[in-house]
Amino acid sequence: YLALHGQDDSIQSFCLQKWVYICRRWHSKDCHFVVERGSTKQRCAKCANAYSNIKPSRYPKLYPEKKSSTSVSPITDVSPEPIKQPTLHIRDLILSDVDALRRRMKELIDTVGEDGNLSDNDEILLMAKVMKLKGQHTFDLEDKQVFVVCVGNECHACFVKKKRANVGTSCNRCIDKKSRDKLLGARKVLHKDMRVAANSNVPFSALDDKERQERLSNIVT
Repeated sequence: YLALHGQDDSIQSFCLQKWVYICRRWHSKDCHFVVERGSTKQRCAKCANAYSNIKPSRYPKLYPEKKSSTSVSPITDVSPEPIKQPTLHIRDLILSDVDALRRRMKELIDTVGEDGNLSDNDEILLMAKVMKLKGQHTFDLEDKQVFVVCVGNECHACFVKKKRANVGTSCNRCIDKKSRDKLLGARKVLHKDMRVAANSNVPFSALDDKERQERLSNIVT
């Protein structure tokens, strides 16, 4: 019923208060963006739980055909009070209004400040996760600035950089890790024979599967 009626103009604003609409699907506000193993409906645990709680007693607006008939109120000349437009959460702007999304991102970044960690802000972190899910790592903020999400695996670090053609998309931690891995890889090749020798002092836990087999073979022989 959420998928059927969620996009109806009459209840769309209500649905956006309860769930988030991304990639033409309704998700839980706490969506992990990772499908739960064994899920037959391609949902994460949070979304599966949210959908299981959708019932007529809880969300009657999603079941208009089950509403009981009510008497029509007489028409009066009293004008309704204007509805105050709330500040839209970033989840409501993703994939819907790029200009509004850019304005909201600027507001959030200014709130965090230069010395703050952008990843600590829930809305900015959601933006970073969705960008990575789409394979996007930069978002133009205009004013010669760009919002960047780190390309590192399982890293959601994000930051603002000056706009340029070859803007870097790795955080300092991932850059350091890549340098360490490269150095360790070079040492591994340089000391290959010593690592798999029968009298080697290198612990088995530091060896890969192939090296363990060679070490065991050298010990047996």
